[in-house]
Amino acid sequence: MSRFARWALWGWTATASAAWIGAWLDYPDKVIEFGIPAILFLVVGSLLTIRVRGNLIGPVLVIGASAWLIYDIGRAYATASLERGPFPLEHLAAWLGAWTGPVAFLMVPVLLTLFPDGRFSGRRRWFLVPFGLVIGLVLVGAVMLWSLPADALVDDDLIDLYAAYDPIDAAYPLSGVLILPAAISLALRYRRGSPLERQQSRWLLASVLVAPIAAFIAFRFLDLDDYSGLVLAAAVSTLPVAIGVAILRYRLYDLGRVVSRTVSYAVVIGVLGLVFVFGVVYVPNQLMGSEAPAWLVAASTLGAAALFNPLRRRVVGWIDRRFNRSRYDNERVLDGFADTLRDGTDAVQVEDGWAAVVTEVMQPAAIGVWVR
Repeated sequence: MSRFARWALWGWTATASAAWIGAWLDYPDKVIEFGIPAILFLVVGSLLTIRVRGNLIGPVLVIGASAWLIYDIGRAYATASLERGPFPLEHLAAWLGAWTGPVAFLMVPVLLTLFPDGRFSGRRRWFLVPFGLVIGLVLVGAVMLWSLPADALVDDDLIDLYAAYDPIDAAYPLSGVLILPAAISLALRYRRGSPLERQQSRWLLASVLVAPIAAFIAFRFLDLDDYSGLVLAAAVSTLPVAIGVAILRYRLYDLGRVVSRTVSYAVVIGVLGLVFVFGVVYVPNQLMGSEAPAWLVAASTLGAAALFNPLRRRVVGWIDRRFNRSRYDNERVLDGFADTLRDGTDAVQVEDGWAAVVTEVMQPAAIGVWVR
């Protein structure tokens, strides 16, 4: 990509983001908070378009995020023009705000179909047919909507009364229907994919699972109903971050290791907390009938500190044996081979043992040994 194209892309990103923020602050009833993750999608999409050549995920994110921002900005601008104007390009803004929404929704199944290599290769070409049909339906609806007045285009209740809006109205559920086969296609590619592709897919899956869980916790336990839009927007914002990490492969940590370590340290902290509370709160109240003396607080603190490393080793080993079995087995194989090397003197035996270990742990398609 040329320098001019890069500057133009980042310029559009900054301009669209600033315009959406202004529209949101001016007309919060017309502009919903999902523009916040749309801005993140636009930033990540611009970064991927510039940094990763040949991968269509970046342009898809740019198109989808831009369509949503234009949808919100156009509606807010046209509303302001009708109330305070008229402003230039009032009808064009209202028209764009009436039909670009389905384009943003259609990018979701497109993203699932392209992830993670960003190519319509192999069996994924099936998606081009329904994708073309939905896009054609949206374009037909866009042409039909041009004849409607601006006040009807920005009114959600009024525009439903016009038959010209029916193709746009039908594009929303059709885009949702395409998500299921696209997700199935992603799951099948996950089963046949390389370890790197599986790791990338895990990041996307983790973000998809984190978003509803975080929203549920916020609404159920934190009483944030008054900020429901912002909470949902923050939850959805995990998606562009995960996609950017997965495609750029920056800090692409093994999520299995992250989860297992998180569980391990949560258990360790919980047990040590119970030990401390038992020594500082329960024992004084039950046995002494008073507050804990200073020496008991110090003893409980030292006891928790002394238990940390032994408890951590036991808990981490237990978690690895049950939830990270492949890594645990690989470590056992490597440890056993290291023990044999201490007593091994036959070069052929060492070579055969090394080849067997590599085959068992890494499972390569072919293996060769070169001895100088």
